[in-house]
Amino acid sequence: MSHITRTLIVLTGLLATATVPSVAGADDPTYRLGGSPRMVLADAHHGTIKFATDRLPKKSGGGYRATIRFAKGIDARVTTIKATGRHGDDVVYAAKVTARDALKAGEKYRVTFTLAGGKPQRVFVKAYEG
Repeated sequence: MSHITRTLIVLTGLLATATVPSVAGADDPTYRLGGSPRMVLADAHHGTIKFATDRLPKKSGGGYRATIRFAKGIDARVTTIKATGRHGDDVVYAAKVTARDALKAGEKYRVTFTLAGGKPQRVFVKAYEG
């Protein structure tokens, strides 16, 4: 083999090993809830869920890539997720809740968070009076 052929083989191998770890980890960030989310009620049918996590990526329309759903049996809709502050290294977000069924302070509701297309995280969210 010539010197140029050996150099090309070595450079190709170096480039392949250098890019594999970054490609494998680039599309798989893990967004975990930081602490326990809580819901503050404005009235019996409206409230705000507050939760903390790493900075969420935005969709092309400007909203955050996050979905929040109540468990079956609770007819509630979650809209308008906004960043409201920081807690340590995490960003604190607030999401508006509108429910047909009356929400009660002191109750715990099963809620599923899907953050940035990651694995769904099912947690209980306690409701507090506002």
